[in-house]
Amino acid sequence: MAIAHRISPDRDIALKLDWRGFDAQAHRLLLVADGRGYRLNVTGVGDDGWLRLGDTAFSFERALMSHRDAPLQVLVTDVGQQAHLAAEPLLFHQSFFAPLVDFATLALPGFSTTPYARPALLAACTHVYNDAVMARIWERHYATYLPHAHLFVIDHGSDEPVREVLSPQTQVVRLPRGATDHANMAQFCNQFQRFLLTQYRWVLHVDVDELLVSEEGVEAFLARLAADTGPPRIVEPAHAVDLVMHPLQDAPLDPDRPLTHQRRHLVPNPHYRKPVLVSRPATWAPGFHFAVEAFDVVKDPLLWLVHLDKADMAIAMVRHRKWLATQHTADDAARVDHSHRAVDEAGQRARLLEALASPHALQMPAWMVGRF
Repeated sequence: MAIAHRISPDRDIALKLDWRGFDAQAHRLLLVADGRGYRLNVTGVGDDGWLRLGDTAFSFERALMSHRDAPLQVLVTDVGQQAHLAAEPLLFHQSFFAPLVDFATLALPGFSTTPYARPALLAACTHVYNDAVMARIWERHYATYLPHAHLFVIDHGSDEPVREVLSPQTQVVRLPRGATDHANMAQFCNQFQRFLLTQYRWVLHVDVDELLVSEEGVEAFLARLAADTGPPRIVEPAHAVDLVMHPLQDAPLDPDRPLTHQRRHLVPNPHYRKPVLVSRPATWAPGFHFAVEAFDVVKDPLLWLVHLDKADMAIAMVRHRKWLATQHTADDAARVDHSHRAVDEAGQRARLLEALASPHALQMPAWMVGRF
């Protein structure tokens, strides 16, 4: 049998196999559940059947969660995954689960005898660094959903505090500035989301250049959330699009006017079908494009996420220049690709025309006009 352990201060995953002789160059390791195989990244081979796994994207845990009711098996194959050399049922040592318990989310014995009735329905939050233009657009849009007191902006040490361009009623949490690190950003947003869920039934988190739009309208959307009886889950919009400026036809964007009166081109972008709305704690990975708790993610056919990075050439150039000039941690610089960020007019024009040339590009639907 195979037994999964957690080892070292970093809680790396180690497997102890009965089968001996695993060679990382000659063999492959798969986790098999419900007839589906997930390749496991072996980063170290020890004596007596010990294997260390690399799991930087929580792929092992996500597979376990997706098949939590199925028997699990570890399969050793050749490199081409044609010959099955060994198959062992997977069991778990207690060390595997101990670090995964989040005691802060558990009911306190003797105190939390009934679920706490959270007093508010929905909070919206984002994080921002030196991006006042998008912060104002974000606030104006989500203020159509909620009073400003339920809007939360995490200012990650902007040179000019974002507080100065937002409504006094919008909640601003200012953090000290360190080097940009997407993993760290995911950590503080994950924790802030959990904080808000102690008082709100639903929490919406998006990047500052992302607008959630419901086909049914704001009032119907909020009524649907209020009437929802569960189960707690994580929601991603079924539709995601870039709002794209036509560089040969559209005038520069006026951020103080409705965007839908100035732009009409949409290009589907499945990368932005993100888990943005939660009624249970979610663990976003760096970039916020997926949640570890994949088994609780559902798609909402009435929701659209509109991404604004291509909505204006001049605004995008300024944002990209700021981003590339920002100090990043060594890990972030190695793992996050910024080569797509165009910092000159020719580069911006080319990326916009390339997007508009997509065979999937579409005109803004009539129902969306006037929504933001």
